[in-house]
Amino acid sequence: MASRNPESASPFPPGYDRQARLAHADEVYRAIRSRRTFKGGLSSEPIPDEYVERILEAARWAPSGANTQPWEVIVVKERELIQQIGLFFTDGFTKMKTAQPDFPVDNKKYMCHVPLMLVVIGDKRFINCYPQVGGWDGCVEIFYSSLAAFVQNIHLMACALGLGSTWGTCFSFHEINLKKLLGIPDIYRTFAVIPIGWPRAKRKDSWRKPVASFVHAERYDPARLKSTAEFREWIGPVRYSRLRSDGRVHADPAPAIEYGSLVAWDVNLDSRYGDSFPAPSRANGGAA
Repeated sequence: MASRNPESASPFPPGYDRQARLAHADEVYRAIRSRRTFKGGLSSEPIPDEYVERILEAARWAPSGANTQPWEVIVVKERELIQQIGLFFTDGFTKMKTAQPDFPVDNKKYMCHVPLMLVVIGDKRFINCYPQVGGWDGCVEIFYSSLAAFVQNIHLMACALGLGSTWGTCFSFHEINLKKLLGIPDIYRTFAVIPIGWPRAKRKDSWRKPVASFVHAERYDPARLKSTAEFREWIGPVRYSRLRSDGRVHADPAPAIEYGSLVAWDVNLDSRYGDSFPAPSRANGGAA
């Protein structure tokens, strides 16, 4: 049998329809690229049940560890419940502003007026289903990664249908109140609250880092590792601002950040990742 000429061989498998695949890829990319976080600017007009079903159908096809599909979701449309959940988050805003007055947290008032909320929860007993090699950290990460993939699918389908959404992070004080209000059992983790509604206006373009800035070829490039001092210098303004659509930090000057305000954060990183965040004297040839 004559051998195939590697120079003339197609890089695609037999029967692969390149044009059809590229067209499909463009559709997927458009949904991903056009997704925006709507922190406000959503109307209270109702969303058809058909759209809600499509969102949930898309969500259930998310990947999950060992295909456990650890997610459940509470669909909230009742006006009084939505307002109460929104108040939990506006109260959380007050707590955050008290703890960190300069941190740019939005006031969450818009959450009281959306027509739909999806409360994503997960039964923590699923953590026992994952490989328990080297401790529980990996099992916990698999559990939360699975829930995050489920939430991402919700955002993408909502965007594809012309709806706006945002990711409401549930801190402990949110979770306590949500469990009481919605009757969520203690064994569950209240992972996220997703307000969904019709956008009143098109959102501006968003900024993402260029691909070349986060890709390494074959192996990690150690020359690109920021020293702790460099990383702290970068993260300081970002913590107290939001990046513009062009990637620049807002013009308002960030408050001066003393080393002490980041001590707990640094200790946290050092205790979990050890030498992943080396001291300035050991990074980049000893440059601080």
